[in-house]
Amino acid sequence: MESEQISTSAMTELTIQVPWGHISGKIWGSLDALPILCVHGIQDNASTFDNLIPMLPSSFCYVSIDLPGHGRSSHFPSGFMFSLVEYCMSLNRVVDHFNWKNFMYMGHSFGGQLGFLYAAFYPHRVTKLVVLDSVMPFRNADLDISEHIVPWWEKLYKIEAKMMSQSPPSYTEEEALRRLTDGRPIPLTREAAQVLLSRGVVRNGDGFSFSADQRLKLKVPMHFSKEEVLMLCSKIQCPLLLLRASVTEKAGAKYIFGDFEKLFEISLGDKYTYKVVRGTHDVHLLHPERLAEDVCNFFVKTKSSL
Repeated sequence: MESEQISTSAMTELTIQVPWGHISGKIWGSLDALPILCVHGIQDNASTFDNLIPMLPSSFCYVSIDLPGHGRSSHFPSGFMFSLVEYCMSLNRVVDHFNWKNFMYMGHSFGGQLGFLYAAFYPHRVTKLVVLDSVMPFRNADLDISEHIVPWWEKLYKIEAKMMSQSPPSYTEEEALRRLTDGRPIPLTREAAQVLLSRGVVRNGDGFSFSADQRLKLKVPMHFSKEEVLMLCSKIQCPLLLLRASVTEKAGAKYIFGDFEKLFEISLGDKYTYKVVRGTHDVHLLHPERLAEDVCNFFVKTKSSL
């Protein structure tokens, strides 16, 4: 790594007013520097990059946000179905707030999916794209869309009714920490869970409640077909670094989503870099040193044609 790394003392809090409330986040470095928008995974928050960003060059400004319904950001209004598109368009609120003409992007998991979409919708705004252990979802071609939407809505009604009739459960700090470490498909270490917990809970009486929107338990529905997603991804023009965790690779994501990687190999050529990083889905949080050098080199050395 050729550049000086950013100091942990260079972080300040961010609040952006939006029509439904506010978007919160963290700013690392000077706003006069080239910006990198950092976006976390589903039910995580801006702190997911706390261990990685201090290992990255100080010559950039890192804006790590809490997506709507996550961390310290306001939830989307009740009573409607949100999707990848709504979340993707919420990123424009951040971009417009800073009046960025173009910027670089780093996203983990769901944040990576939003990065793919944003770079497809606005190919001349995103100059470099880093995607951490993420693949683009799509609607199964054999799935009747009505059989997909109606059950989702019925589950949404039940969650909304529960949210209106009951107060959110309160946990001790130790209980909240244990639920976070054990409540994921691949458990977090205690130290990593504490990082996310710093923005993931709010005071509730003598205890704490999780701040994430309960509707996220339904997962964000995907209405695009595979052909539509491939068409969107073909519009991405910027250099792309796709880092996949070895556990994810072993589970078959390379086989399942190989069509997307073939697309990037053809459409982006030498602007596309794919690499497997030893670790689990949260390797950027658990072992950031395993991917920091690749991310640094990509941001510093890789040239953009935009």
